[in-house]
Amino acid sequence: MIRTTLAQPRPTLVAFAIALLTGAGIMAGCPTESTQTDDNQNSGQSTSNANDNGQDDAQNDNDAAQNDTDDAQDDTSSALTVRMRAEFDGSSLTGKREPRQDACPQSGEQQDGPHLAAGLDCDGNGGAVQYITPSTFKVALKRLTFIAADNTAIDVVPDTGLLANAQVVDLTGEVTLAELGLAPGSYPTYEAEIYYFELTMPLYDANTDVTIRVYMSDDDFASEGNLGHHQGDITIVGSNGTELGFVVDGQRWEEAALQATRGTINGAAGSDTESGHLRGLFGDAAFWNQSELAQGATRDVFIWQRPLELELAADALNVTFSFDVRDTWFFEDFDSNQLFNPCDDLDGCGGAWAPLFAEPEVVIQ
Repeated sequence: MIRTTLAQPRPTLVAFAIALLTGAGIMAGCPTESTQTDDNQNSGQSTSNANDNGQDDAQNDNDAAQNDTDDAQDDTSSALTVRMRAEFDGSSLTGKREPRQDACPQSGEQQDGPHLAAGLDCDGNGGAVQYITPSTFKVALKRLTFIAADNTAIDVVPDTGLLANAQVVDLTGEVTLAELGLAPGSYPTYEAEIYYFELTMPLYDANTDVTIRVYMSDDDFASEGNLGHHQGDITIVGSNGTELGFVVDGQRWEEAALQATRGTINGAAGSDTESGHLRGLFGDAAFWNQSELAQGATRDVFIWQRPLELELAADALNVTFSFDVRDTWFFEDFDSNQLFNPCDDLDGCGGAWAPLFAEPEVVIQ
């Protein structure tokens, strides 16, 4: 698809305003000359002055009409503010979450999973279903684009090129991504390219918060700088933002047990059939083999192509992307302490676990 954007400044994560020209034209009529009354002034001179004044008035009328036309032409864009936030308690969400099953099924598969309410142990392995809500949530956006009905692409977060340059958006508080002036019309879809998600939650101890980064895109290509992260890799991030290392299957999720490079880490998703890269611990083959993620042997960028259903008229509007991060971390709790203790017991080492990254709810007001 050929990317075209409206002629306007490119937005950044720092909010800025685009001035809309709405009726600010300056009247440009010619000043009329002052005339002196004189006993010797003849009627011909008076007639000449009258004609001049008449021409000036006509010019003023023409200028006023032109200004009105210019204002009407300038007033063809609408103000749009795009925001993003994480919902930790769901109080501002307008949609309803699919309810979880509050009882084990009477027949069929008994596998524990995120479709079940907390406290259930339907597979009888001693690990009850449990969830954790993080205290912080970030998303690294390579780009966020609105697609108009005529396939024109409007950059909200412009493409950063390299994944390493992705805009890291801290959604612990609401963030204004951009303030735009867009042509009225229909914008039926949006596209978001995501480098990674990052969240903070307690591990092993209720008073010890750990920041976990889950890679959605593969940056281990020459075009990306061979940075060494594959789809589904999980790393631990220090308090200063430095990546401490890769989580290894069967090892504790603490700094001493991390691996400096990913090496042969491989999860349930196997390897990418196009690039041959081993996938990390998050996700399965069905997830990573989605058709929109089949991008060839030298690119694996996670992309959402989803409905936006934005109808933009003359009025200013707000579009807010709200990530529901309640109960983002699912796991089977084998020691009933409501903490994820990977490989301290069967938590994360034999028991089921997964981060649950739901698509954001889009609210248009």
